[in-house]
Amino acid sequence: VIDAQYLQTYETSKILDKNGDVIWEPTDRRITLLDYEEIPELYKEALIAVEDDGFWSSPGVSYKGIGNMIYTTIMSRFDDTVKPRGGSTIEQQLIKNIYYNGGLGYETTTRKIQEIFLALQLDRNFTKEEILTFYVNHLEYAEGATGLGQIMRTYFGKTPDDYKERTIENIAELAYLAGLSKAPTSYNLYTNPDKARERTNIVLSAMLESGY
Repeated sequence: VIDAQYLQTYETSKILDKNGDVIWEPTDRRITLLDYEEIPELYKEALIAVEDDGFWSSPGVSYKGIGNMIYTTIMSRFDDTVKPRGGSTIEQQLIKNIYYNGGLGYETTTRKIQEIFLALQLDRNFTKEEILTFYVNHLEYAEGATGLGQIMRTYFGKTPDDYKERTIENIAELAYLAGLSKAPTSYNLYTNPDKARERTNIVLSAMLESGY
């Protein structure tokens, strides 16, 4: 059952002094939450272009993706090199990340079927804006950062206000951040700059094809 309590991301505990200033907070996990209005438009465009171009109009699942999952599941029974896969929507990715530990430890086909039913329920009970906000705030990255608001600070020292202008620099950085959610460790800007650049170019190409 979909419950907003589980979809929300919560900030870490902090210790304040009598003036309300932070005197201690954990350093191994840093979280900065954003409201929907704070998510840069460029980031939304990049994320949707590369992850789920039918996001705004879909019922939470992609029927083309479901067809692909059925086909690859059947083929995997006859060919070990074929892995069951399907185009997951943002709703399905959110369900996987929150309810299924990112897919780790779960049998793929059964999990994907359950994701479909929960994604449909998610889309019926929440607006697209709420779903996108849940997704963006829950993303876990390398360097102990959780949420888009924190990773843009970690890698580029910026806040959402810094991304309001459609500059070349901002487009490139937000394209990178949108692509980072697929594999935060593999595309870590500090440790794998070449792979990070390749992923950024893939996102930029998707943005171009989508007319952004």
